[in-house]
Amino acid sequence: MDDIIANIADIPNVISKDECIYCFENCLNHLNTQNTHQHTLNVCLKCFQTVCPRHVTLHRQAAFVCQDSQHDSYLHMWKQEKAKPEGQEEQANKKLKLEVVELNEADTFDTLWEVIKYNAMSDNEDELGQYEVLSSLANSESIPTFINKILNARSRAAMDQTHSWELTLNTCDHIKNFQPELEEQIKLNLSEGVKCKDCDLTNNLWLCLHCGNVGCGREQVGIEGHTHALAHYDSHKTHSLAVKLGSLSPTTNDVYCYSCDDEVRFTDNNKLSQLLLTLFDINLAQIGTAQEKTLTELQVEQNMQWDFRMTDSQGKEFVLLPNGEKYGLGLQNLGNSCYMNSILQVLFHDSQWVDTMVDSCGGFEFPRDVMFPATNLRCQWIKLYRAVKLEPELYPHGIKPTSFKRCITHGNEEFSSQRQQDAMEFFTYLMDRVDAVGDVTQFMLMDKLTCNQCGGVKYTEQVGNSIQVSLPEGIHEGVNITNQIKQYFQPNNDDIKFDCTQCHTSVNATKELSMDTAPDLLVVNVMRMQIDKTNWSVVKTSDPLEYDDKITLNSFITNHTSGEVILPEDRDDVSNNEFIPHADVLTQLVEMGFSKEACTKAMYHTGNPIQGDVAVQWLFEHIEDPDINEPLIIESKKENNGNEYESKAQEMTQMGLSYSVCLKALKLNKGDVNASVEWVFAHPDDDGVMEEEEEEEETKSSDKKVYGHKEIKGIEYELLDVVCHKGNSIQSGHYVEFHRNEVNEPWILYNDEKMVEVDSIEEIKCNGYIYVYRRV
Repeated sequence: MDDIIANIADIPNVISKDECIYCFENCLNHLNTQNTHQHTLNVCLKCFQTVCPRHVTLHRQAAFVCQDSQHDSYLHMWKQEKAKPEGQEEQANKKLKLEVVELNEADTFDTLWEVIKYNAMSDNEDELGQYEVLSSLANSESIPTFINKILNARSRAAMDQTHSWELTLNTCDHIKNFQPELEEQIKLNLSEGVKCKDCDLTNNLWLCLHCGNVGCGREQVGIEGHTHALAHYDSHKTHSLAVKLGSLSPTTNDVYCYSCDDEVRFTDNNKLSQLLLTLFDINLAQIGTAQEKTLTELQVEQNMQWDFRMTDSQGKEFVLLPNGEKYGLGLQNLGNSCYMNSILQVLFHDSQWVDTMVDSCGGFEFPRDVMFPATNLRCQWIKLYRAVKLEPELYPHGIKPTSFKRCITHGNEEFSSQRQQDAMEFFTYLMDRVDAVGDVTQFMLMDKLTCNQCGGVKYTEQVGNSIQVSLPEGIHEGVNITNQIKQYFQPNNDDIKFDCTQCHTSVNATKELSMDTAPDLLVVNVMRMQIDKTNWSVVKTSDPLEYDDKITLNSFITNHTSGEVILPEDRDDVSNNEFIPHADVLTQLVEMGFSKEACTKAMYHTGNPIQGDVAVQWLFEHIEDPDINEPLIIESKKENNGNEYESKAQEMTQMGLSYSVCLKALKLNKGDVNASVEWVFAHPDDDGVMEEEEEEEETKSSDKKVYGHKEIKGIEYELLDVVCHKGNSIQSGHYVEFHRNEVNEPWILYNDEKMVEVDSIEEIKCNGYIYVYRRV
């Protein structure tokens, strides 16, 4: 024991001691647990990572491989729930407190521990699980200091939970430059009651900090509101800042900036307190607690408690489905993580994506060459996959994907925060962040521009990750998703301009999108955000959208019309024969006495105009040019580059370098002289010959990755997953996911950790936000 204590490094202030780094096992044993040692964890006394008993061997092997070190000593701990005193009842209507300090588990659990030491590493894996107990709570007269430090260290999960209740708020320029317009104090006596200036509401009231106007806020779930505070701002655009009266206390306040359309904060709460006291005679020190829930509390409370319909058509509660091979695994909400949970359910329900992900991770076994799996995305995918697909029955209450979220969102300001996010934006983020997602969801779109003047066409290939469809305004029934997809691919010629390389001018064009390849998962995103023209605010519509169980892409395939003229990429690629001036304009110019060659040049340099005025002006400006009557010669870009490379190579030979090697270096480095000189000195034995293999490799490196399958025609897609959203805004409210294994099977609702079979699809019709079709 003494040698262990002597070798313990500084103990961190924060230790991830709530679950195993390789699985979601914890150390909590509830009263109904028959075996008090059923759930235990081991904190490594060298690296302070936490592993469960079945993964100790894996951790020790990783330490041996990565650090050539024996991690054999652990604090083995478990927690046993205390018996509740008789008559203790939970408060029925307890207000959800969100910004409070971390809860103390010592009030509900007894923590038991022992220090253990495993046998030294050997080739016999059976011996790795053998250990001896060096000290325990039972045989210790006093708890050693280092154990106290570990037990009292803040847990990473508890910190995440605490932070999950905090909305990250920023200040804004309107706060920094705030100037009240009041000439004298307005006294507001909150204890006697205050009501909206435009209606009789006495709660959900907002005080304008500029003039003292009191108006009611927006209507929210369970909270009445007539938007009179916003109406006041609409008529007084300089009155940006308002504070919610019911949120005021010595420690809480809701300040909203209507100009920024966001919740904001004063960098110094004392400044707000002083303003309220000076302008409105409101003394925060005399207010006990906030009388209403804050915006943060309302958002998270709705997110945690806002169930989609959890009763059948007869009003009977749905029976929760068990975690297991058939239904998978529920994902607990981390506070504002329902957007992530719904997208993860979509992905894990698709076998094609699961197989791709497993392949990209090198299998579903943890690598032995990763010492800290909590920060390794590959390990986090494996950890999540094993829980959802291989071991769901081990977690009857679902799992908290905390470590996965921390790892996948690291470095992203929005998704690493605890704010509610848009599920589609997170889906797109995953596609960019994880190749395995993009491989099954992305496809190639072809953008076709047709010049309305010469009829030439230009094709541009781009990567698509979804099809975004809109809902028609004013139509509340009979709207079909397939018809809306057709609208997405309809030709568009509304004020579209582009520089035609044949006409050499900016022209009107018709734009048409089509699909060049087909993905495994076709994602259709319904744009449910619309403008409320009564107050010009962005609102979410719940208008119904009829979905089709199966769709094909036949009518959306790229179709190259026979005889169409493909426009060159740029003017340098156009030869003299390829430039065809408008015949009628050319005739008019020649009849004025200019040579045909001069007129052709004038039309080329003025963009092949359909009116001759600008060409005539060019002719008068260049009539003295010595080559005005010579035939038009257009050097290609390739020839220009060749001449440029040759002249640069001649200059480089003055350094005593070989001309052929210099020319090769310039070609490989796209004309960059400095990089070419470095290349020549790095390849002293090169003969200057451009090998075919090198040219092919250069071509390959410039090729873009092509996503999807070329075989599109006749391919059928079936709808198996729908992410739904309920709420007034995509940035708040609640996300869930509906899934079915086949189109003729019932829908299963995945509402965070709750899974139920549903008998109605009304929620999907009215709240469907992301529709995911699987390639049959």
